[in-house]
Parts: sequence; C-alpha cells; structure tokens
Amino acid sequence: MQVTRDTRPDFYKQRECIVSEPLDYLFCGRKLDFDDFWYGLYELAKHNGRTNHAYLGHRKVGKTAWLARCFNVAFWEQDEVMPFYFTFDYEEDERKKLLAKVADQMAFTFIRQAVGFMLKRPDIAQAKDIAQLLECLRLLKKNKATVRVATYALNDWRYYQSEVATADGSEKIKVALRIIIGLINEFKLHALLILDEAQEMVVSLVNEKGEVERSQGSIVEVVKDPRIWTFLSGSKVTMLAKEFVTLPMSNRVSRRSFDPLEKDEALELVDKVITTQEWQAYPNIARDVYQLVGGHPYYILTLFSRDTDYRKYKGKEKSFASAKDLRAAFDFEALHLRGELFKFWHDHFRYNLIALNDNPSKRKGLTFEVLRYVLDNPKDTYPEQIAQVLKVAVPLIEKKVEQLEKADLIHTDFRMVSKILDPILRLVLPKLCTKLLPQQMTDEQADAEIFALIEARLQGLEQSVDHLDHKTRSIQGQVNFAKGMAFEEVVREKIKLGVWKFGDYQLLGEVESVIVRGKCQLDALVPATRKGVNTRAGAGKNDKAGNGKIGKAGKQGKAKATGEAALYLAVEVKNQNGKVTLAQAKKFLASLAYLKKFRGLKQLAPFMVAKNGFSDNALEFLHGHKVAVVSAKELETE
Repeated sequence: MQVTRDTRPDFYKQRECIVSEPLDYLFCGRKLDFDDFWYGLYELAKHNGRTNHAYLGHRKVGKTAWLARCFNVAFWEQDEVMPFYFTFDYEEDERKKLLAKVADQMAFTFIRQAVGFMLKRPDIAQAKDIAQLLECLRLLKKNKATVRVATYALNDWRYYQSEVATADGSEKIKVALRIIIGLINEFKLHALLILDEAQEMVVSLVNEKGEVERSQGSIVEVVKDPRIWTFLSGSKVTMLAKEFVTLPMSNRVSRRSFDPLEKDEALELVDKVITTQEWQAYPNIARDVYQLVGGHPYYILTLFSRDTDYRKYKGKEKSFASAKDLRAAFDFEALHLRGELFKFWHDHFRYNLIALNDNPSKRKGLTFEVLRYVLDNPKDTYPEQIAQVLKVAVPLIEKKVEQLEKADLIHTDFRMVSKILDPILRLVLPKLCTKLLPQQMTDEQADAEIFALIEARLQGLEQSVDHLDHKTRSIQGQVNFAKGMAFEEVVREKIKLGVWKFGDYQLLGEVESVIVRGKCQLDALVPATRKGVNTRAGAGKNDKAGNGKIGKAGKQGKAKATGEAALYLAVEVKNQNGKVTLAQAKKFLASLAYLKKFRGLKQLAPFMVAKNGFSDNALEFLHGHKVAVVSAKELETE
C-alpha cells in the first residue's frame, strides 16, 4: 500500500491496536493534526523531506492517545514508512529507571515492531520478550520473505548485544536507536520514530551508580537522518519546565504546543462517552461540561467515570439527569480529597515539591505564593507588583513567572500576568497550598484566616438570603446576583479548605470526608447557637434524624441566645497508622480551646467525630468535653 497525497485513511476507524490504548474507541478530534501527519508521511515517502516535531502539553491532555493512533494507522494503512513507537513512561513508585534496562527494552521494541510491520503480524509486533518473538517466528510459514525478515531481526539483536556491552552511560541509548538506521538500510524504507514522554530522557534515566544521565543527546544521530521522521512528546509537568529539546537538537526539531480539544471536539467527546457508557443525561449537558472543564479529554472522561469512591461517599451512583447531578459529580471529582481531578493535581505538585521550593532565596513555596497571588488578583499585574507584595526580589519573581509561563500554567502578555490557565487548577490551588505546604504559616495565622472567611460568609448570608427574590427582579439585580453566585463559589471553596485544614493538622490524620449540616444546605460550616445546635447526641423534636436542619426549636434557641454563635461540623478520620491516641485527642481539644478563645465563645464548639480511627480512651476524653461521637456507618449515611 502506497502513501497517497489525496486519499487518506479513516482516522477514526477502529483498528487492532499495536500500541495499546484502553480508551481508543472513544478517540475523537485532532482531525487537522492527522491531516498534517498524513501529508508529512506522504512527503517523507516521496523523498521530499520532513520536519521533526516535539509536541509539548500537560499530562493526560491526549498526546499518547493521538501518537498511538498515528502509529497504528501507519502500521496498517501503508508499506513505505516503517513505524516505531517507544514510551519512556513510568509508574509513580518507579520514578528512576536504569538506563541499561531502558536501552534493552528500546532495542527489542524496535526489532519486534519492524518484523511485525513487514509481516503485518500484530502478535510479533506485541511480543513481550525475545523468547516469545522467536516462538512466533518459529511458527510462521517458511518462505523467502519470512526467512529474510527473521534473519535480519536476529542479526540486529546480536549486533545490539555486542555493541551495548562496551557502551557507557547514554551511549547505550544511542546504540539502541541505531537499530532503526540498520533496519531501514536493510529493508530500504523510510521510518517514523515516535518517542513518547521524552522529557524522561532528562530526569529519570540513571546509570549503575544511580546518577541521572541526560540522554536526549543520544537521538541526534537519528534526528539528523533525512529518512527518519521523528516525533517527540513531552509533558509540561515539571513546573520548572525542564527543556529536553536542547542543542544540538533544537535546530532540528520544531516545538508544537499540544492543547486540549476545541469546543466542537469536546462536545463530540461528551456525546460519545454518554452514549458508550449508557448514561441517562439531560439535554445540553455537553455544553455545561465544557463550561466546567474545557476541552481537556482526561477531565471529561473522569467526570463520567463510574467512581467507586463517589458511590461510597454519596451512597449512590453518579447521575447526570440534571444540572444539579452534574455539579455534584464535578464537585466530588475536583474538590474532594478522593476525587480523581483533585488527586491529579495533588500528585503532580507533590512530586515537584522539592523543585518548587528550590530557589536562590531558599524561600519555601514561592511557586505556590506566586500562583496564589495570580489566583486572588485576576486583574493584569506585573512582576514588580507581585515582588512588592511577597517581599521578594523582582528578578526572582520574573524567573518564576517565566517558568510558570513555559509550563502553560499562567498566561502572560509582555511581562504582564493575567490568569491561571487550567480551570481545575484554579479550583484546587487553595487546598493544595494548605495540603502540601502547611509550614508556611503558624497555626494561629491559619486559624485566623480560616475563621475570618467563615465570619464573612455567614454575615453575607444573613444579609442576602432573605432578600434574594427582591434582588433578582431587575436586570441589574440579575447581574448582581450572578456576580454574587460566582463570589459564593469562591468563598464556599475557601471555607471547605478551612474545614479540611483544621481537621487535618489537628487530628494528625487525613480527613477523608467532611459532612456539614445546616440551613441553606451549605457544604461547609453553618451558624448555630448553644441551644440551637442539633447533633446526633441531642437532636431537636423537628430533627429526629439528627441531620442538622434547624427546625422550630433551633430557631427559638437562636432568637433567645445571648452567647456568640458556635460552629458545628462532622469529620471522619482515616488513613492513619494506628488509632488516634489520647495525647492526640488532647491536642485536638487544645485547638478547640484556642478556637473558643479566638471566637469569644462561651462554650467549646460542638464537633461530631466518627468513632473509627479513635482509641477508646480518646473517645471517652472527647465525650467528656462535649464532642459528639457517632459510628462511621452513621456518619456515612448522613
């Protein structure tokens, strides 16, 4: 099959995946990118030259899915260009990889893919090791073509083993890549080389001494060969934007930004996911999903995943029958500690925590501080203004802004910083700052900030809820109401952050869920009084279930109360080695005492704490100080 300029194969046709992608059947979009790819393949096959590309984008934006599909199309739909694909991907607990082992994997991968392509045998192209490859070759029907291909493959493997034995460091990768040149010489073809997650050649390959070997220079020989069209992909996940396409490669590789899907492509993906997974969805849901997460395919797929954590937390499956159901699923995935979108950014920042803290002034968390400033100040601002507020030298801020801009985290225009680009990062950033850098402020400062937000929130509700209908009658009122709702989301999330932070560092365990009850169905803290608080230990007549809705008795209590408002929340503590001890419970109670002093309360704020995770003497101690205690089952079913 020849590569033709005017006739392109169906990019969306489902083929047997040589490079496996579990969600390949959901692939959509990237049509213009594929047109460019096929035209480039045609130019290469006709000896008209090529331009090597480095595709740079955030994690899970779809680079691997797209490049894998390009490889599979090239494998099945033509015979003039031999396709090769190798990924430097890693597991989270296997950050460093032995360079010699990677070189062996690379050389074997190229050989099995070449043999599989020449014989159009997917079993050979997917062989797991040399023994399986030899067995596949043994079972082939013997003829002149198969014997020739098998002989070349075995000779190339022997050549690699003899050469790599005397190679040092990154030279091993060079030997493995040289296999491609040998193969195209033997078969008189051109080659397509795809190296996925190529930034790992800079940060993850180590020699026998455990030292990182920068190996991107090893591919220069391949990149220089006009018969080989090279695609590199790299994730902008290091935050400090480590450059792997550097000299002497930079003048031979064109950088391309790999962005999320366009709007129409994102809407198509939403419709395809809903249809494939048989969700019952309300009309126009695709439009609402795009407004929430943009065109990031991973965000869309995660939102519609059947999440066991969501089912456990909510007690039911996700639903998309209404906009309210969609919002509930989104809030869980993006704002809850178990949510996949929250964990996506949390793990990303956690891995880069050391790098983020590493700067000439040794100021911890400067990257977080700059991002928080940009988040809290959406108007355009200059590095000089950020430096003045953060009390940091201007050149240091300029360098940090440049790093964040290269990583596609913020948008800049002639030194002017305008916004954080990713919609999910904008939501999770406050919680990430508290989660990963709690040492930035003292406990007293943190508590003061948290409860100041709470106070402002409660006062705002008192002033606005009773007059809501009146405010929305006029056009201007509707505008003001929309602005207020936007502000409401920001404040609500900050209060959630406050609840989470308070529970986390005081109980020395990870707060898996925070359940708060009160009027207006708030997600966070609610006002109550000494006489009006409903807990499992003492629900009012109108609240036998103890669900926290303040009935008539609660309202009367509020009207007659003379003391300051108390705060009521429920927390469940998990993921701690061993039970919460009596000493830890005393520390928790000491923090409540501080809260009492800070808020001027006449009694301790009543807390509901799940029994699981606490020792018996700790529970007895808490109960003696009016901290309500329930079982984990009762808490989960609230």
